[in-house]
Amino acid sequence: MRPRWHTGDPDLCRRVERWLGSDSSEANPEKAELLAQSRYRRSVKLPGTANPRDPLFAKHFLSPASRRLGDRLLERFKAAAGQAAADREWRALAALHRQGMAVPEPLARASLAGREALLVARYVEGRPLLEALGVDPATRRQLLTALGELVARLHALGWTHGDLHAGNILVTGGRPLLVDWQRARRSRSEDRRLVDLGTLEFSLAQAGLSRSDRLRVRMAALGVADPRSPEARRQLRRAGHAAQARASRHYRRRTKRCLRVGEVSARVRSAAGRGLRLRDFPDAAIDEALAAHRAAIAAGGPALLKCDHRSRVSAVRAGGRDLVVKEVIKGGPRKWVADLFRGSPARRAWRGGHGLLVRGIGAALPLAFVERRALGLPVASFAILEDLRPGRPVQELRPDGDAPTAAELVNRLCDLAASLHRHGVIHGDFQALHVYGCEGASGWEMALIDLEGVRFPGRLREGQRIEALAELNASLPDDLISLDERLRGFERYAARLPFEMGADAARVAIARRSLERRHRWRGEGCELGVTIARP
Repeated sequence: MRPRWHTGDPDLCRRVERWLGSDSSEANPEKAELLAQSRYRRSVKLPGTANPRDPLFAKHFLSPASRRLGDRLLERFKAAAGQAAADREWRALAALHRQGMAVPEPLARASLAGREALLVARYVEGRPLLEALGVDPATRRQLLTALGELVARLHALGWTHGDLHAGNILVTGGRPLLVDWQRARRSRSEDRRLVDLGTLEFSLAQAGLSRSDRLRVRMAALGVADPRSPEARRQLRRAGHAAQARASRHYRRRTKRCLRVGEVSARVRSAAGRGLRLRDFPDAAIDEALAAHRAAIAAGGPALLKCDHRSRVSAVRAGGRDLVVKEVIKGGPRKWVADLFRGSPARRAWRGGHGLLVRGIGAALPLAFVERRALGLPVASFAILEDLRPGRPVQELRPDGDAPTAAELVNRLCDLAASLHRHGVIHGDFQALHVYGCEGASGWEMALIDLEGVRFPGRLREGQRIEALAELNASLPDDLISLDERLRGFERYAARLPFEMGADAARVAIARRSLERRHRWRGEGCELGVTIARP
């Protein structure tokens, strides 16, 4: 596999060829260090020969075989048009390095058989961004500002990175440097710049950076000096929406993936029906759980948690785990036809639970779902989930020795509601009965059950948020949480997710809708009017 070099120093090219022709790093005189490898590319570090402190970075772009004709034709078209990943990265590095941008110095480029390619650059010693941020606050702030300024300069030069996340940022000499340019392109489109900023901010949020840290990067990248001006607020808001859109795309893909066989899930092979299961939850455990569920229905008693015309829920033990089996029995031809398009209740619970968990929202873990079909219609389904007990529903968490205080309970509920709404999630039946309080290592945590109504529409309208908050508020008895605590909880929620209609109007709307539901909250001490008066 001899490369066809397009550019590069001959001695350097021979060094790379010796590595490329070696069967293993042990036999390789260059002693290459493998840095990363996937089915699309591998990256290695080649140490310097004459100067050990002058190593090389070599990226080998592979061409994985695809069984899809469309993929193969697309790759051929990209190569013919000079838009292959190696071509894009070389052009970006060469242009940006000439203009003094903080990028690796490109040194050589070659083509290999089978549309594979090589790119060689000077190796950069540095630390990953997230590791470098673990310093004193002042240095951390300087580094984040420098990162935003680097992105601003990149965009001012008419380029976008295309994959600008924290993993593609190194810190060397106390300054950030951008790597991995195979998706870069020349563009002065504001939308493409916002995609860069949204991708970066989402990755920083995933890494746990605070809102103020992320805002510092955003302001520097946009060149905003005074965030109070109308134009600056418009720019900052657009960048924030781009980050939300990037998060929505990420979570949407992860949620769809849970409905496919993959590394995590496998098909259910059971006499009871077909479905999906976690790979560490075998078919034998599913059969055992469903048999125990049938036995609990026949015997009654405490193992049968619910049994009415809508559903049957039992607590069983199978596969060495404490489980809950939920069977939805309310049906009929109209429901069956609807379930043909939206999925059976158990399938929706599987998707809802895993969708919540990938978003970092507490929920009972779905271990499997099984559905039985007749003439293609799902006529029966079973959801098998982890048992959250000894956790208890929120309305049973009366302040005592082994329960949170009213203030702590309100804080946890408001944080749960804000997390749901920030991620664009509708629970479908968001009441205290379906929120379990579980004591963990870091304190009390909230987890959701009754997952078949969970939906992921994306951004929620204010009316949807108000309806969900009213549903939760109406389900909390007056003697569990006082009006004063409810008002403080609303302020906590509104500080995280403000209302365009204004906090006073939203508070009145929530109280009015809560009272209209005529549930557990009677509104003791509450006066409806322009505002809700404190008692």
